[in-house]
Amino acid sequence: MSRPVFPPLEFVSAAGWATPYRRMGSGPAVGLVHSLGGSLLNWDRIQPVLAERADVLVYDWGGQGCSEKAQEPFSMADLADQLADLLGQVFGRPALLAGVAAGAAIALQCALDHPDRVGGLVLGAPTAAVAPATGQGMRERVGQIRTGGMGVAVDASVAAGFPAAFREARPETIDRYRHEFLSVAPQAYAASSDAFSRFDVADRLGQIEVPVLLLPGESDPYFPPPVAEGLRRSRPDWDLELLPRIGHFMHLQAPASIVQAIVSRLPA
Repeated sequence: MSRPVFPPLEFVSAAGWATPYRRMGSGPAVGLVHSLGGSLLNWDRIQPVLAERADVLVYDWGGQGCSEKAQEPFSMADLADQLADLLGQVFGRPALLAGVAAGAAIALQCALDHPDRVGGLVLGAPTAAVAPATGQGMRERVGQIRTGGMGVAVDASVAAGFPAAFREARPETIDRYRHEFLSVAPQAYAASSDAFSRFDVADRLGQIEVPVLLLPGESDPYFPPPVAEGLRRSRPDWDLELLPRIGHFMHLQAPASIVQAIVSRLPA
């Protein structure tokens, strides 16, 4: 199979951030939000396939990838502002947002703070709040990364993000993930991780008025299926599809499953 031809990156100032993005396809508007420590490159196996059915946007957020590295601390609300401004400039119409882990949290925050920009949500490795103990652990790792660089966290991120069987079967995917993770600017990762560690919108879920699909990974140690099941108890009108044997970084482990989930939510 031939490799997809990607259009060149474009840049805009979104909520004050220099933000790179790549747009492909035509049809319903879809925005993809990568995970912490990732970049728009995370969607390379997903965007071209979706572009056969939709107008698909990927971008770098919060100092990840080629986006502007902020000098001051920021919040998840700031990252939602960046996404909302980007959507408004690029699409000018509501978009279906799909994100994974921290990317799912940004998408959820965007739907709450900028409901006019969002037409639906597909949330992989979803949560509405990072537990206090988990957040404290994330902030402790932030301190280590600030002083020791990304290398101090890469092995733990690989081990927790991908099931052992997948790591053994797909070493090329793991190798690429390691290189991308190590290329992230430590201060940008630390600032984004600190913002995510304080994420909590659990008391606002009743404000979401668009359709939502929750995609927990069966083997996700960070946000395991009970977390998504708790969200669904709060919002029984939301849909939930368990991804068997899938870990935290599901968009890298099972791109076909993510494509299928997103396509299932596209308007007719």
